[in-house]
Amino acid sequence: MFAIPHGAVTYVGTTDTDYGREPEDYPDITQDDVDYLLEAANERWTSNLRWWRKTIVSAWAGLRPLLHQDGKKPSELSRKDEVMVGTGRAACPSPAAS
Repeated sequence: MFAIPHGAVTYVGTTDTDYGREPEDYPDITQDDVDYLLEAANERWTSNLRWWRKTIVSAWAGLRPLLHQDGKKPSELSRKDEVMVGTGRAACPSPAAS
């Protein structure tokens, strides 16, 4: 998890949610992901600062391709990159399986 201060806001992330459906150009952040990030931030950074849903000014989501490995959760999968060359000679960047 990270928190990056930037002016009057702080970027907080990330999650490793299994998307579970076809990829789309503009995925939405789920309420479960928002709840997870708020809970984790409040547990991790204890001070006079509290993280609340009402103080969120923006949110975004994206998809990161990970190669499936039986028995592993998304957070347990490798983040190493590898280039795979298909029969059509197209190079496809992909996380490496390990």
